[in-house]
Amino acid sequence: MSQIKRIYKRNTIITSEDLNKDFLVYQGLDFFKVTVSKEMLGRKFGEYVFTRRLFKFKQKSNIKK
Repeated sequence: MSQIKRIYKRNTIITSEDLNKDFLVYQGLDFFKVTVSKEMLGRKFGEYVFTRRLFKFKQKSNIKK
């Protein structure tokens, strides 16, 4: 069983040593699990973790008094 590494810096570059390993990437509030594949080599961990939440407008209620 492999141990999951925690990554705090999202600008860390993914190397060939990281291939097929699991990482927990910090996004400011909590950690997200990232499994490195062959297509991810040479890129950064931050590209695969979203930092912003989706915004939804509140719907108005049509309750008459």
